[in-house]
Amino acid sequence: AGLSAQLDCFAKAFRAQRDFLEMASKSKKPALTKLPSLLKPLQTAMAEVDAKVQRGDFFDHQKGLAEGTGCLGWVTIEPAPVPYVSEFSGAFLFYGNKVLRQYKGKDDRHVTYVTAFKDMITALGAYVKEHHRTGVTWNPKGGEPATPRAAGGPPPPAAGPPPPGPPPPTSAAKPAVAAPDTSALFASINAGNVTSGLKKVSDDMKTHKNPNLRGTGVVPAKKAAPAATSAAKAAPAAKKPSRTELEGKKWWIENYSGNKELVISDTNGKQSVFISNCDNCVIQIQGKINQITMERCNKSGLVFESVVSCVEAVNCKRIQLQCTGQMPSLSLDRVEDGQVYLGKESLDAVITTSLSSDINVVIPGKDENSDMVETPIPYRSEERR
Repeated sequence: AGLSAQLDCFAKAFRAQRDFLEMASKSKKPALTKLPSLLKPLQTAMAEVDAKVQRGDFFDHQKGLAEGTGCLGWVTIEPAPVPYVSEFSGAFLFYGNKVLRQYKGKDDRHVTYVTAFKDMITALGAYVKEHHRTGVTWNPKGGEPATPRAAGGPPPPAAGPPPPGPPPPTSAAKPAVAAPDTSALFASINAGNVTSGLKKVSDDMKTHKNPNLRGTGVVPAKKAAPAATSAAKAAPAAKKPSRTELEGKKWWIENYSGNKELVISDTNGKQSVFISNCDNCVIQIQGKINQITMERCNKSGLVFESVVSCVEAVNCKRIQLQCTGQMPSLSLDRVEDGQVYLGKESLDAVITTSLSSDINVVIPGKDENSDMVETPIPYRSEERR
């Protein structure tokens, strides 16, 4: 447990990315249906980094590391992965700057940790720009790709020319300070389906479908079913299928869990996006869109460029919203624990909240060397930046 264990998980994720790129340099581009299985070791390792976040003295260290790990997801982005990597530098520094303010001039090891991780993201962006400018470079003359080995294996040998592996994570990113053993924050979330044990009312128990019951008002009890049958009925209901579809002018993104590589790129200013029932996901919307609605989502992030009308978040918990372009307005209704990142082009956005708590708006500093400015939003308000 602690920061040291989380850094080990990050190193595992970095090795998984290197394995994937080494495989890509020897293989032709696979069909989209096969890509998820090839990316599974990387996605699993990235999820482990997020799962290691704990409340304690090193919470900002760990939370920043979890946010910055998302930069490894560039392997799924086409045709512009470089800006995607750069966005996670800001996400990491939101927490990294808190570490700097706390330890600068007191303990240089913490400053080295933040600087090293930021430099790693910068180096990764430079590597992607040089070798994978429009997406992962595959080998047209290669064979069919094979699933990379588990991320926990030993580091692979150096890959041959084009393309070389990404720059390794610097060892300076691991501070010598031992992290305290604290209880995990997310361990008890999503324990299960609370309605799974409820009995189903069959048709012969409904008065409108069984005429024999209409005059009595009493439903006769059934004989006890065998234990195996009862256990089968107590099983949780099947989860609704996940989908990302365009119907008319509306994109639907629904029922995903743990997927941090959801991307919509074929957009225009007349389309809208509806995101519903997503847990522990990251959604990226490229290009200009008319409207975005996020409903019943938990522990999820949304990164988008420009919006013509508005962005709405309804009945969500622990979400992060980042606008890299223009956004006229943002509405937060019944949102608990939300972080809103505004770019320079969206500083004049009107933000309204209703029955929402723990909302913070983060805006750039006066110049590139200034810290980002974090402003809390009252319980119910309208704020014009």
